[in-house]
Amino acid sequence: MSEHNLYVGAGKGEILFPEEMFPTAEGYNKIHDNPHARIVLMKSGEEWYAFAHLELNNIFETGTAQVLKAIHQETGVVEDHVFFHCLHVLETPHPEPPMKKGPDAERYNGIFFGAVEQAMREACRQAVNNVRPARVGADYAVCATCNTNRNILTENGWWLGSGEDGLSDKAVAVVRFETLDGKPIAILFNYNSQSSIMDQSRGVDGSRYVTADLAGASAAFVESQFEDCIALYCTGAGGDGCPSFQAKRNVLGAGGKMWSVDLHETGFVLVELLGERLGSVVVQCAEKIACQDVAEIKAVSGSVDFEGRPRVKLHEIAPTRSFDLSGNGSTNTMEPALLAIGKDIALVGVLAEICAKTEMQIKQQSAFPFTAVMTFSQMGNRAGKGMGKYMGEKDMYEKITFQAMNSGVVAGSAERLCDYLTDFLKQVRES
Repeated sequence: MSEHNLYVGAGKGEILFPEEMFPTAEGYNKIHDNPHARIVLMKSGEEWYAFAHLELNNIFETGTAQVLKAIHQETGVVEDHVFFHCLHVLETPHPEPPMKKGPDAERYNGIFFGAVEQAMREACRQAVNNVRPARVGADYAVCATCNTNRNILTENGWWLGSGEDGLSDKAVAVVRFETLDGKPIAILFNYNSQSSIMDQSRGVDGSRYVTADLAGASAAFVESQFEDCIALYCTGAGGDGCPSFQAKRNVLGAGGKMWSVDLHETGFVLVELLGERLGSVVVQCAEKIACQDVAEIKAVSGSVDFEGRPRVKLHEIAPTRSFDLSGNGSTNTMEPALLAIGKDIALVGVLAEICAKTEMQIKQQSAFPFTAVMTFSQMGNRAGKGMGKYMGEKDMYEKITFQAMNSGVVAGSAERLCDYLTDFLKQVRES
């Protein structure tokens, strides 16, 4: 009998933000449900790899470095073998940005990063303790009712709402890791929506709640169906993809007039419902996946340049018919991440909020039979410079959508990324 190649372990840790952190500068003063850190460890041959996962908004370069150091200390996995995915869960606190100095910022960040690191260390310890021979498989499912396009045409120009006539990718990419006797170890699922049902919603009394939102609810549902299984929601095309229903949303009426409505705490019913619905689709797909051993895993970073344009502050953006979207001659570099599991499965990470058309083309043109594309991702701390904002397709620049205005690159960048990744994936698979 030939020697088995793949070994896998998984774990999760609850991110427990202490009371002394609240209220935050962003207005968080209550916790509805705690976000988590999760990790899947993989060994192929003599090399170890990891898929690290945080149900948070953004932890910046400093926080990423701290988490990667903790992962290495707990697991031995080197930084450039860690596919790092921070989901952009909007209703979770940020750390204070690196440019903000002073004792208050340092104290807050110490508490914030301490809680995140502790959770990731717990996840790593669990994963190390349950590594075992494993198989892996992947397939696609369809969840047609949980996401929608979020571009709407108002009387003043394009803005964010429920654009059901627009393009959205309803596919769910599901990866299953299982023991040799068929018990799930981890299920990774990639859906094309920001985890943002409760984004900007407030309680009736004005409270702002911390929540892992759709990501947390759907992962919890999957985990409830399989004993000792870790489930990981991964954000796909979130640039123009949002949940089909949101607690605070823009409503479009006669003549293109727009106004906002908030369901307040009642919105958490939507979190439970959509989390259950998406989770059920994932469970049904995972049960049908046929898994196998794989001989090789590759962790690779690429590099692609784009012409930059001036960054605009978020509060300066509004629906408009006129906006300067020209470049400024600067260069923004992205270092896309690729975790290739055998010759069939490609997990692609980009540090930009790409949109559905780009995501679908990358999958369609991929040399790998199964490809999942994840935003807010990098290999180790190889993020590139000047990225992290939106990357819409050319027609979004023509329409002057939110994605175009809130971008740090010029029109044509999404198409350039798609062409680059097509070649990149082909080269890696053939190597």
